[in-house]
Amino acid sequence: MRIDTLAFDNETKSFVIIEYKKDKNFSVIDQGYAYLALLLNNKADFILEYNECKNESLKKENVDWSQSRVIFISPQFTKYQKQAINFKDLSIELWEVRKYENNTILFNQLKSSSEISESITKISPGNDIVKKIS
Repeated sequence: MRIDTLAFDNETKSFVIIEYKKDKNFSVIDQGYAYLALLLNNKADFILEYNECKNESLKKENVDWSQSRVIFISPQFTKYQKQAINFKDLSIELWEVRKYENNTILFNQLKSSSEISESITKISPGNDIVKKIS
């Protein structure tokens, strides 16, 4: 499994995995969960990568693992993917990107379609990944 971009959010003290898609892809949400599982099951590897790249000494206990997230950037997403993010605490974000003729680039984060979204932890109480992230 190859990650496109690994980032660290200094505000939330958490890792962010960013994936870029050239066009509509049908396996985004499951890929997001696979990346979250990879991150949460291999914390030491991510800490080591950070320390080697930044030439700093980040410790596991200084990371807020509950804030970890995966961001997908694509020109478009399927209607099912847009519906799949209708949870208030899902650690997967979808961003649509558009490039215009004047080289302006617009990033638009897709949000939940309803104002009162349910918690994903309520529908998947046995899911260890969801528990670790929530």
